[in-house]
Amino acid sequence: MAKVKYNEGQPCEHTGCLNHLTHPCEGCGRIGGKGIIYELEQLDFPCTIEALQHEVKGWEQRYDELDAGHSKLFKAFCGLKQENEQLQAQLTDITKIRDDYATAARVIALYLVDFCDNSMPYDKMIADAARKACMAVEKRDEALKQAREILQDMVDVANVSGSAYLYKRDTGKVIEVIAAIDKIGGREDV
Repeated sequence: MAKVKYNEGQPCEHTGCLNHLTHPCEGCGRIGGKGIIYELEQLDFPCTIEALQHEVKGWEQRYDELDAGHSKLFKAFCGLKQENEQLQAQLTDITKIRDDYATAARVIALYLVDFCDNSMPYDKMIADAARKACMAVEKRDEALKQAREILQDMVDVANVSGSAYLYKRDTGKVIEVIAAIDKIGGREDV
């Protein structure tokens, strides 16, 4: 609580304090000694302007350090954010490739079950099944090619010689078989 410095009616250090009836006293600001004046507590302030300027300069340096640190952190954050976006895009691409591979592997395993060796690890089993299936397709294509050539020779011989080797009524059926073989072997242009 504030301490009373001058009670009402008590003069201040100014000699004519209580005689000031029309204007305030130069010492305490009261008129005719009316009112109570309280003593203010002395606050601790830096005693010189130089001290304040030095303190302000210290705060400015600290601000500059923090601002520079903030700039570095912000740049680092932006770099990490960009790197994260790139990694997310790569992860999306890799995930799609993995999913496509897994789908293909399931389809291969489903349709090439006869070629799968279940004792092998999955990835090796799929590769081995694909290799075996390719070999089987090549053998089938070669067999179809040979069968087509044989049948075509039979039709040619029957048409040229009128031989009993292939009756005329059977020639149409043989040509249908040749067309079916061509479709299976991918030669639909014949």
